[in-house]
Formats: sequence, C-alpha cells, structure tokens
Amino acid sequence: MLLEASDLNPPAEESEKFVFGLPTLGVALDFNPHRMLNIYAQGSGMYAGSYGYLYDAEIGIKLIPIKILSIVGGIESCSLRPSMMTTLLKQSFMAPLLA
Repeated sequence: MLLEASDLNPPAEESEKFVFGLPTLGVALDFNPHRMLNIYAQGSGMYAGSYGYLYDAEIGIKLIPIKILSIVGGIESCSLRPSMMTTLLKQSFMAPLLA
C-alpha cells in the first residue's frame, strides 16, 4: 500500500506492506432434526496481535426436498479490523444468504 501527498510542502510519501495469513481456525455445528432439514452454524477467525483481527460467521437452514436439491437460507457476517492501518481498510458486513 502506498500513500502519497504531493500537494504538501515538502511532499510526503508513506508505504506499508500488508500481509495477512490464511487459513483461519474455526468451529462448525450441524443439527439434523429431520431428514429434510439441516440447521448449521459456523465461525472462524484469526487474531493477529497488534495487527488486528479477522472473523467470519454464518448461520442458516438447509431444506432438502429431494436428494439432489437443497435450498439454503441464513445470515453471514464478516469483519476485517486491521489496527495498524487507516479506517479505509476496516470493513465489516452482515447480509442475508439465499442459495
């Protein structure tokens, strides 16, 4: 990442290398109250000390009317919070999921 401010006197220039390791560690839970219904939850994340953290979580229901067809609905949440960067890189979202 490179940040330049050429309009300043003297001009300022700053660069930072942003490296993030994956895969993350997580947990998953599946519950089958009926052969046509699956309830699931999963979450994973990584804490990187003074660099910040990343997490991803999802919860949903899977309907299986026939063996070769599934209907999935739920909510997914993701957050990236680097602590050493500007607020431009701090992202998070929560969205419905339908597939």
